[in-house]
Amino acid sequence: MRKKAYQYYTKNKGVYAKEVDINNVVCIETAVPAKAGPQASSSFVAPPGSYVYNLQSFPSSEYVVYLDFDGQYVVDPYWNGGLPINALPSYLNETEIEQAWRLISEDFRPFNLNITTDSTVFLATPINKRVRVIFTPTDDAGPGWGGYARIGSFPMNEDTPCWVFLSTSKYAGECGSHEIGHTLGLYHDGINDPYDDYFGGHGYWAPIMGVGYYRNLVQFSKGEYNGATNAYQDDIAVISSSNGFSFKTDESGNIPSQAKQLIYNSAGIVSPSLNNGIIEKKR
Repeated sequence: MRKKAYQYYTKNKGVYAKEVDINNVVCIETAVPAKAGPQASSSFVAPPGSYVYNLQSFPSSEYVVYLDFDGQYVVDPYWNGGLPINALPSYLNETEIEQAWRLISEDFRPFNLNITTDSTVFLATPINKRVRVIFTPTDDAGPGWGGYARIGSFPMNEDTPCWVFLSTSKYAGECGSHEIGHTLGLYHDGINDPYDDYFGGHGYWAPIMGVGYYRNLVQFSKGEYNGATNAYQDDIAVISSSNGFSFKTDESGNIPSQAKQLIYNSAGIVSPSLNNGIIEKKR
């Protein structure tokens, strides 16, 4: 079923409705997984002081995405009609939290952006340079959905959080990247025939702004697959140009004389741990 949005207005004392572009709707939901997956450990919640509450992907950045797994009390006009939400801690245990953080960090690795689980880093960051992602089974903000976010909220001066309600490291991680994408200005990657607002990908690949729960390779997209509903939006270009930050500084130059030296031992063996880098953008 194709989703539609309507705007209500008055004219000559009458009330009317007209269809508007759904891409202009402020808040966007994320689908729940259609396939069953392994359940997170609801019997163990990462305890206060655990190492998983001090993870940072890029500490030198002044732009922060805070992954909040330990519960949060929220009063926000955009969620639950402005009524309080007492969000329970995530059901993910320490290993699962670290896995979700690693998945999300890798998706945003090219950008000058710190993906962190440290609340003190978040609170020390200006409101218009941060966003909180609340991982919780409490779905008051979007009952029945996998997550919810407000489009373009990251650079706003309002501190509106987004939400992830899923409880495995893979599902929570994929949904987390998707919701963060919405806060950075991204819309859904769907498919036209048959129509689905969320494209599930093909082979091993899926778009982050579609549904990546079932694929091994999940990436940002610019709608280059057949039948794309969102072929006008280049995800990476939007992220790097609309939120105050861009790409990380390249560790190597673009000519041979500026390349990094290959490190190898006396036997000519190249060590993967000593030879690595970030591909921040395609030249």
